[in-house]
Amino acid sequence: MTRRSQPDPKPRRSSADSARVFPVTTVIPCFQAADTIARAVASALSQNRGAIRVITVIDGPCADTQRIVERLNDPRVSLVVNQTNLGAPASRNRGLGLATSPYISFLDADDYFEGDLLGPLVALMQEEKADLGFGPSVHLHPQYTRRFGPDYVDHEDAFVRWFSGIQNVNTASVAWSASYLRSIGGWDEAIRRNQDGELALRAILLGARFARSFEAAGVWVNNSGGARITSRTDNLGALIDVVDKFEKMPSDVVPDSARLFACGCRLRRIAMLAYRAGDLGVAAEAMARRRRLGFPDPKFDTDRLMAALANPLSPKQREAAWRAASRVKGWLVGNRRAGAQR
Repeated sequence: MTRRSQPDPKPRRSSADSARVFPVTTVIPCFQAADTIARAVASALSQNRGAIRVITVIDGPCADTQRIVERLNDPRVSLVVNQTNLGAPASRNRGLGLATSPYISFLDADDYFEGDLLGPLVALMQEEKADLGFGPSVHLHPQYTRRFGPDYVDHEDAFVRWFSGIQNVNTASVAWSASYLRSIGGWDEAIRRNQDGELALRAILLGARFARSFEAAGVWVNNSGGARITSRTDNLGALIDVVDKFEKMPSDVVPDSARLFACGCRLRRIAMLAYRAGDLGVAAEAMARRRRLGFPDPKFDTDRLMAALANPLSPKQREAAWRAASRVKGWLVGNRRAGAQR
């Protein structure tokens, strides 16, 4: 069951014009984000031609971040401070609870919007009566930049490609009908990693109507900071929790065979991520769970994992094995999609 925290009874906020209902609200959870919060808020305020409300939720006292937000002195910006560190999902749920706009989006404090993503996306959602909307994504890495549009053709295609690791939409590139998001329980605070993917894919499995825009982009900045959840390697086992949830979640719009196929691909991806990080216990558990789903392991996966358990490879060898397995996985999923469309 989705779990949500209870908000503090008296949130602290700036002098926002609470009497005005903006078409869209962007919630920005932040913690120790003094270096990036101004950029994130500025990019949010430029959305929808400025007709937007921004709720910043500081997750635990952080004087530097709070001071920067307060100095912006913009009536469209509200400031909320959690008395203790609750985590990003709880902070997002708190912002969701305070939002009065019919549409809502979420932006991490170190990410930003490139151009006006929300204006065209929300307009399209209104036109198509969509529950959520996907816009273009930019993955900004120190060594590369990737751009892609949300070209999903239906719910099955979106779920399989996203959960298999072929193409996902980052948090900054997703907009929601606020009422729909509340109706499915918001962010699941029991999930310790991949909460954004879990939320979007849960909605897809539930049959949420989605719209796709190809204007502007949400930029996910993949930094190397150890505090970022996706940069850590001590929580890889938590990724299996999402697979467990989707294994047990039937859908009227995604066939069981496709859902379980994607879960199997995800478990293999988790195994290789863990293998790359040297966590052979999580790698072996993921592969064992995949076998229990009825999908035999590809020979190259089992051979490498068993060899690693007996005689661990060097980091360089693990990197090469992980890249090879990822290429084969992409080929397998691509062939499945091509066969399904014939």
